[in-house]
Formats: sequence, C-alpha cells, structure tokens
Amino acid sequence: MRTLIVISILILCSCKTELPDRKELIERYYEEYVSQMRQEKREECEEEVLEEAQAQIDSLIDTWVNAELFDTIRFPGKPAKPLKPDDIFDAFQRFPLDSITLDSTLN
Repeated sequence: MRTLIVISILILCSCKTELPDRKELIERYYEEYVSQMRQEKREECEEEVLEEAQAQIDSLIDTWVNAELFDTIRFPGKPAKPLKPDDIFDAFQRFPLDSITLDSTLN
C-alpha cells in the first residue's frame, strides 16, 4: 500500500515541472496512514463487538432453552380433599353398660 502511494505521488509529480513540497508530501502520507490505521482499528472493534454480542445472545438462548427443557414435565395439580366421613359414634346405637355382664363374655 505504501509503495503504491509513493509511486502514484511520484507519477503525479513527474508530470509537473516542479516537485511538490516535501512537507506537503509527508503530511499527505501521514494523513493517509492515519486514516488507514483508523479504518483497521474500527474493523477490529466491530469484530470484537459482534463476537461479544453473539456470545451474550447464545448465552440467553441457552438459558431460555434449558428453562423450557426443565419445564416440560407438568405435574398434575393437587387433588381435592376427600369428604370427611360421618361420625361413627352417632351412627350406631349404644348398648347400656348394665346389660353386659362379665359372665356372658367369658362363656
């Protein structure tokens, strides 16, 4: 790239009878060099930003997918509480204690 710039400057300068000012050539070369370096740095920064963004997006997608995978087992809801049975004490007729004798139970 440098040689191309120098050759093009020399060709342009050869058409003129006067040679361009040395400071002007150095300044022009410096400006082109700086703009080229800025362009390279900008491209490097864009690549880094894209890689970081892709990594973050991949991480988010991985988190969402894993959350969905763990959520695939759907447990049934809690069953309703069964009805309470009636009291068994009130359902049967009580025997009077006096009618039961020890003799009849031993036979």
